[in-house]
Amino acid sequence: MNEWGIPDWKDENAYPKHHNEWSIKRWRWEFYRRRDDLREYFDRWAQETYENQNGYFNHCIENGDCIERPPPRKPHEACFTARRINFPAGHTLTEEDRYPFGYILGIPNPRIGEQPDGILHWRTASAIKEHKYSERTEQAAKTAKEAIGKIDALSFEQYSIIAHHLSGHPVKMGEHEHALVFDLSLPIPPQLEQAKELLEAIQKSTIGKKVQRRKRQHNWPNYLRVLDARDNGTSWKEIANLLPSFKEHTVKAAKDTHKQANHLRYNFYF
Repeated sequence: MNEWGIPDWKDENAYPKHHNEWSIKRWRWEFYRRRDDLREYFDRWAQETYENQNGYFNHCIENGDCIERPPPRKPHEACFTARRINFPAGHTLTEEDRYPFGYILGIPNPRIGEQPDGILHWRTASAIKEHKYSERTEQAAKTAKEAIGKIDALSFEQYSIIAHHLSGHPVKMGEHEHALVFDLSLPIPPQLEQAKELLEAIQKSTIGKKVQRRKRQHNWPNYLRVLDARDNGTSWKEIANLLPSFKEHTVKAAKDTHKQANHLRYNFYF
């Protein structure tokens, strides 16, 4: 492992053999934690985030309002997430300010690959575009915890953010976006099936065809290896010669694979 917790790309056993060994959230994290801009973001804001959370925790202790609340995680630990907190006066918050790199809870330590799925929630392309922030309450945190499962490692602040994200807010529709309402008092699977059929029909009517992405999940383990090899300064020729999955051991094959891998590193589309 190097300083960023990245394995030796030549060690095939250090990578998953199949894409099903990791969740989609973990795969996105593995690609994104290999980004220089994400690493710089974490290192820039981690200590400030921790000091803010720790100050709030100590304030609660002094006032006796901490109800079974564990102390905040430290930056070098799994589950800790960093985010920019202070902005200049008059600054208008952007989507990237609220959700850095799309992550709802902030950025975990990119030196740690094995993070709980509970802190790796990210906003998909169909996520809500407009929000009105509400007060973070104990009840909001409890509701979020019940919704996403019992993940004791998450802090109260992290649960509260998820609670806000899961709650209802005004929706501002984009040109090719469509919103549906689900009834939680009814079984979910039939509603999802009906929603799928309806959205596909609307998509075909609006765009003229059913849009599908080409998913190459079976290549994802090799994508990570190629990214790691190039980030380590390995030549294209050496990459092409050592990766057994290449049909053609050519420099072009190595470059094409790196291009596809790099696209996921900056545009993970799930």
